[in-house]
Amino acid sequence: MDAQQQHDHDRVNLAKRLGQATPEEKTKRRQKLEDLLKEKSDPSSASELSSAPDAISSAMKRHPSLTAEEAVRMAEDFGF
Repeated sequence: MDAQQQHDHDRVNLAKRLGQATPEEKTKRRQKLEDLLKEKSDPSSASELSSAPDAISSAMKRHPSLTAEEAVRMAEDFGF
């Protein structure tokens, strides 16, 4: 194992020990979010989305310490 592979391996293990998402999990989550946003922008799925909960309020329910301002800023930072 070369130095880069060891570094990557150590980061994944540290993330697991700290209960954080691994880089692969973050990539999967981001892809899922991007897919949902593409689906939301699709006019044919508008009727399905009208009953979907607001994304910011949903995130705030899952993360009680998250404020609406922080959620909006994070969405803007990611280009959504």
